[in-house]
Amino acid sequence: MKFAIPSQPKTIDVNGDGLADHIYVGDLGGQVFRVDLDNRPTATGVVARVKTLAKLAGSGVSDQRRFYEPPTVALFKDVAGKVFAAVGLGSGYRSHPLNESTTDHFFTLFDYDVPRGDILTAAAGTLQPTIVMSGLAEVEPDATVSVSLSGKKGWYLKFDDVGEKVINSGVIFQNTLLFASYVPSIEGGDSCSPVIGKSKLFRISLTPGAAPTGVLVKDNA
Repeated sequence: MKFAIPSQPKTIDVNGDGLADHIYVGDLGGQVFRVDLDNRPTATGVVARVKTLAKLAGSGVSDQRRFYEPPTVALFKDVAGKVFAAVGLGSGYRSHPLNESTTDHFFTLFDYDVPRGDILTAAAGTLQPTIVMSGLAEVEPDATVSVSLSGKKGWYLKFDDVGEKVINSGVIFQNTLLFASYVPSIEGGDSCSPVIGKSKLFRISLTPGAAPTGVLVKDNA
């Protein structure tokens, strides 16, 4: 590991037995990990595998994305009826909220490994490849615009404002994703001037089998 993990982990119980089966967490290098837990009575250890689910940052200043907040996770079915875990989390430089150099997004990643009955013993080469930016569809924050997810392993929301970022965790509830973003603005343009800024609340439809549709619910200046 090269980067810190400041957020709380998110657990998910896939089979409903009251025990956590997987842990999801992001780091300050734009990576997202899944930890597979072996809670069988015959298990000799708790952690069966740590899988790099996604790498969503680069070496340039504009794509040095950081994940400070825990993801939100829910199970869905795609158009073919296959079950997958939707892992949603947003990037943002929380330690420097006025940063305008990085292009941040809210991401929703599709993890098709979790329903596998052999996930604890499957060879690493048979698991889903690590998701990168080119494997994601771009979604506009507009209720009238939808996007095709054919061949994609998730999507990201393109923000409208310079420096817009996510500095809190999202929530998936009844097929709807809710999250907020922050847009920095400094009156006068120097560090001694008051911070104005604004926040936005987004609602994204995650109807099973359909493409996501984004809408800006409220824009607070």
